Amino acid sequence: MVRLWHYLAKDLRRLRLLVALWPLVVAAETILAGSGAVARVEDLRLQEALQILASLLSLLKLMLACVIVPLLIQEEPLVGTEAFWLTRPIPRGTLLLSKLSFVGAFMIVPALVAELALMAASGVTMRHLLLAAPEILLKELDWFLFLAVLASLTPNFARFALVGAGLLAALVLLGLALALVFSSEEVRAEIPVPVPDSSPVVVALLLIIAVSLWVLGHQYRTRKTWRSAALALVGAFLVLLLSDYWPWPFLKAEEPRLEIRLPQSVRLTADIGKTWVSDMFSLRRKRRAQKNVAARLRIQGLPAAYAATPVAIRPRLEFAGGSAAQEVRNLLLSVPPDVDPSEPLEFSALRQALGGLRLHYDERFRPSMWPVFVTVDDEFFSRHGKEPGEYSADFVFRVDRYQIVCRLPLRPGARYDNGSEHVVITDVLRQSEGCTVILRESNVNVLLEPRMWPTTRYVFANPGANEAALAREFPLQTSALHAALWDVTTEPGTARLMIRYLELRFPEERLARKELPPINETWLSQGQLVRIDASYAGRFSKSLQVPGFRMDTR
Repeated sequence: MVRLWHYLAKDLRRLRLLVALWPLVVAAETILAGSGAVARVEDLRLQEALQILASLLSLLKLMLACVIVPLLIQEEPLVGTEAFWLTRPIPRGTLLLSKLSFVGAFMIVPALVAELALMAASGVTMRHLLLAAPEILLKELDWFLFLAVLASLTPNFARFALVGAGLLAALVLLGLALALVFSSEEVRAEIPVPVPDSSPVVVALLLIIAVSLWVLGHQYRTRKTWRSAALALVGAFLVLLLSDYWPWPFLKAEEPRLEIRLPQSVRLTADIGKTWVSDMFSLRRKRRAQKNVAARLRIQGLPAAYAATPVAIRPRLEFAGGSAAQEVRNLLLSVPPDVDPSEPLEFSALRQALGGLRLHYDERFRPSMWPVFVTVDDEFFSRHGKEPGEYSADFVFRVDRYQIVCRLPLRPGARYDNGSEHVVITDVLRQSEGCTVILRESNVNVLLEPRMWPTTRYVFANPGANEAALAREFPLQTSALHAALWDVTTEPGTARLMIRYLELRFPEERLARKELPPINETWLSQGQLVRIDASYAGRFSKSLQVPGFRMDTR
């Protein structure tokens, strides 16, 4: 133990300036990321300056990690025979333990404390803090152990930098080569069930730690560099193999089950009087010309505030001569509003969730999506486009339930709190014929508690006037996008702490849209901001039979 403290003190004296700089950079990046300063500043020039500062802090943090760890390990180099420490009675196990203790105490602990402090300041509950702490430790250990392994296999910092750059270039080239080899023109005609599973990620993190410690222990014990490098390559292969093909989902979110009667109550009818035909997009010049044939599909019998979207289509179109087509390479096609003026299921579900309020929205952004009934070759379409055929298909639908989560008065400081999830109105900009709201959302996502994320929509509602207006959402740039070594982001489901600033507008262009309701001061004084979540509710299958289906109705 005395030797361990001696080695730690020696390394701390040598790297004292870099070690002192590390927590300062971590703290500065944490404060800038968590405060949302970039989004709050009104001066665009100052916003750009803060964004550059945030990027520089992230880059500096990355560079510090890549400098401190190799200098620490290579103070007693493991490659070559000229190192002075090899002639001293220094136990190699104690030396390795001192290096790992240094990284843990002076590198990982400050990063752990900074992120937990930011999460606590953002209103994350103690339960989620306890769940996040192991994940932070695992990811930080993976990163620093990777640097330690690379440093143990190189004799000096210059060689460390060259090998690191070479590995990075090799990974990029390998990714490009695999993308070219396995690229295909096949378009996925089925959307998988959006049920998150953290099991492969946790297994990969644990395997990386185990392999790194194995390689470090072997290198410190034997100093046989080529054998240690071979062990590292074998370990990397095992990590990739097991993380991709891990069979036991011990950390998988539970998939919701639909009500038993729902699939039986749903009826499908196809409007075959008008089809929409588009050319199949291809990335290659020499390709087989194909066409997607879409038609409007009516889904009747869904409960109020529910919407269904096709996620898989298995068609068969047969003609009298024996010709048949049974392929779908795209699921949905966008159709202009003048072709299909009907209200989309999503907007109908939003209106029903609001209790039947009259929902206003900008027609330019109204989604009109028709399912692709069949994909055929151009020659097949030319021969049978006008000929009626027998169409049948099995549809698989994803069902989403729309429900109101909160109602916020249109004033700064109004908030919604639900455990670790927080929504705060930071500013309300009222205009003579409209309104703009600045909103801050924060939530937490941890590997040890996987969850399914809903789609969120915001609506300006006035129940007294029986009106509601769908807000246009514009994400604001935040410094959280620049966090490099730990996860803070504005995208749900991709990081531990999610901070997002939104600008909600209605209408976007008042003068150009005369038919929109008068959103004036009187309307806003009685109005509220309503958040509606579309949560995944399950899947169901349904068959469709369409006699006399013609691909070309022109």
